[in-house]
Amino acid sequence: METIIEKYWERIREGDERAFEIVFKEVYPALYVYASHILHDKFIADEIVLDVFSKIWENRQNIYIRTSFKAYLIRCVRNQAIDTLKKNRGKKTSFQSPVSDEMWEFIINTVESDDSLLDLMITLEAEEEISRLILSLPPQCALVFQKSRFEDKSVEVIAAELNLSKSTVRSHIYHALTRLAEYFHAEVKKS
Repeated sequence: METIIEKYWERIREGDERAFEIVFKEVYPALYVYASHILHDKFIADEIVLDVFSKIWENRQNIYIRTSFKAYLIRCVRNQAIDTLKKNRGKKTSFQSPVSDEMWEFIINTVESDDSLLDLMITLEAEEEISRLILSLPPQCALVFQKSRFEDKSVEVIAAELNLSKSTVRSHIYHALTRLAEYFHAEVKKS
């Protein structure tokens, strides 16, 4: 089943700023965590993710994605993070902890070749915090969000299953996404 991210790519290519904002809010936290893992520097990780989104928006009409949009975003962040490491290798940088030779070999040999590892890293880091945040939502909102995001059910299916209006389902999803985005945005500001 197609994810939200994939559904919005064509709209983004056509210049739909709202679709771009939705995708940004959906994937920024995971991309930020992923870049932070590679770079060990939250500030630079934030800059890289923002730069990737900026470049995608600027070049959207000339980008042709052969895989999924999500995989493309992950690959862009990974490549830019690794390029940053390469440029700054051996120089004094603002990185919070230097990258050892062993870690560098791991990044080059493993991360570049295994996209499933990328998804796993992103998932493991954010999963616990997301679960905690979902549990803090009102019960009905949490249930709707779980069905939407983790069971990949449509608004129509959720509405029918829970005997709710589509508008109510959308409202619950919006509320949950807003709470998650607010939390991750606050976390980024802390770092």
